[in-house]
Amino acid sequence: MTIGLKSWRFSQPILEKCKVLFAGPHFQSAIPMTSRLIESRGLLEQIEIVHAPTDQDIRDKASCAHVAIPFMQRFGADFFSPELTPKLRLVVQFGVGLEGVDIGAASENGIAVSNVPGSMSGNAEATSEHAVFLLTSMLRHLNDLPRRFSEKCLGGLPVPRSIYGKRVTVVGFGAVGSVLCKYLVTMGAHVTAVRRNKWDDINDDNLDSQTLNSIERAQSLEEALPGADAVILACALTPETYQIVNESAISLLPRHAVIINVGRGPLVSYSAISDALNTGYLSGYASDVGIGDTPEPFDPNDNLAKHPNVIFTPHVGGITDYSHNKMAEIILDSIESVIGGKQPSIWVNRPGV
Repeated sequence: MTIGLKSWRFSQPILEKCKVLFAGPHFQSAIPMTSRLIESRGLLEQIEIVHAPTDQDIRDKASCAHVAIPFMQRFGADFFSPELTPKLRLVVQFGVGLEGVDIGAASENGIAVSNVPGSMSGNAEATSEHAVFLLTSMLRHLNDLPRRFSEKCLGGLPVPRSIYGKRVTVVGFGAVGSVLCKYLVTMGAHVTAVRRNKWDDINDDNLDSQTLNSIERAQSLEEALPGADAVILACALTPETYQIVNESAISLLPRHAVIINVGRGPLVSYSAISDALNTGYLSGYASDVGIGDTPEPFDPNDNLAKHPNVIFTPHVGGITDYSHNKMAEIILDSIESVIGGKQPSIWVNRPGV
């Protein structure tokens, strides 16, 4: 469905106090950060944050919202009905991922959808740092170090492994993957990157040519897995990437490889990882985004979460003081635009895009 610019709800200025709905119980650090920014810009009389931590709160407060921030909540077609959200102009993600938002339904109801690309906010750098942290944690047996310390064992076994000289396959070469490759190359790893699109299609002035020239470029996962000491997933979840790490993919890896996931949980098959860890074929799995089809937050009582060679972190990869502040700034720019009857600075469902 194609609608004209005047049919988008944001084309009408907001003449009352703009209510911004922060949905769900997660990532609450965004609220005080955004509140301080609203105050510093002198917008307290124009913008009000409305927190709706539960599904029922969201339904109860949605009717007053002009802007909604989903975080990890799913905004399905029913959320965009005129009955539930009659004033809604904009859905904007405090970050990159919009897989939980029914963008088609939003468009049909004249509601703009926006996010903050990782390359603009420091999210790519933050997530890449976290990926390196998880990789280092796996190679250096972080889960076992407290035991050694409590037993007053200096050094100990197994011997920690270094990133330097390791063969690391990075799956995805977008905002996160490209920065991650740069970091790994700097640390002395031999990096192979897998990209869905053709490598000669790259046209980004922000890419480091030295990094590009320092990595092996692969077009498929199958050609990038044999010989890899570590695999880092930094790609988007699509029908094509769903469970790309499965039994078949793991069998292409050498024994004792580690897998790091900073993309999305469903990129990985739960059973394939569990079996490979329990047989000792894989040395470890570390993820900031859970695993398999289980929605985040991942169950801390799950057997896999208790495995000695597994680390789960609570989706904190892209969250730092710098990245969160930059995201709040970009989001507030879009909110101010919508208040004035203008299109958001980042408009994902813009006609023709």
